[in-house]
Amino acid sequence: EKLYDVPRRALSEQAALLIIKLFGLIAIAAYYAIGECFFGRLVGFIAGILIATSSYLTFYLFGAIMLDGPQAAMFGCFLFFLLSGFQTGKLKHFLFSGLSLAAGFAIKESAIIWALLPIFSLLLVKQYGKKQSIKGLTVLYLPFSLVSGVWWLYVYRLSGTIDLISSGRAPVLRNLSDLASPASSAIRLLLAVVVLAAVGVAVRTSI
Repeated sequence: EKLYDVPRRALSEQAALLIIKLFGLIAIAAYYAIGECFFGRLVGFIAGILIATSSYLTFYLFGAIMLDGPQAAMFGCFLFFLLSGFQTGKLKHFLFSGLSLAAGFAIKESAIIWALLPIFSLLLVKQYGKKQSIKGLTVLYLPFSLVSGVWWLYVYRLSGTIDLISSGRAPVLRNLSDLASPASSAIRLLLAVVVLAAVGVAVRTSI
């Protein structure tokens, strides 16, 4: 059963692979920046070398027409700007982190897992618990909420279901009444977030 029928337009393999390779360069730059900014230039250089020479990563970043490489590049950008935002308190860094998160989600829906990382960081790291950081997370989640909300509404309108990191095997939402189902993946995810958040608060207050 097809989710939707969209005519495909031709794109040469060389052109598609070039796009993947550009994301590969972004990934190297992002992980170098993380190492250089927070641990020193040498650590950044080592991080870039590891990304560029890992046979597993280079397959996805430079050798395969798949979405995993571009998503990994966006995760690097998301993580760099998130850490920068927590360190500097600048809202523009949180905004760029949110845009990277939204881009990663647009590339592949499994990026929704990243959305929990800023919350856990805020709960577990005491020095991040500032008013500016809370404002920053609000700014961060705005572009992600917009992109994910529009996408899921679009998919629901076309197919009548919403699949949440389930590869289409177990729809989260087949119709609006499913929102009340305790067995839905969305509710299980929400419960997991609540439990982990409670653990984070307990750990943070005990330190």
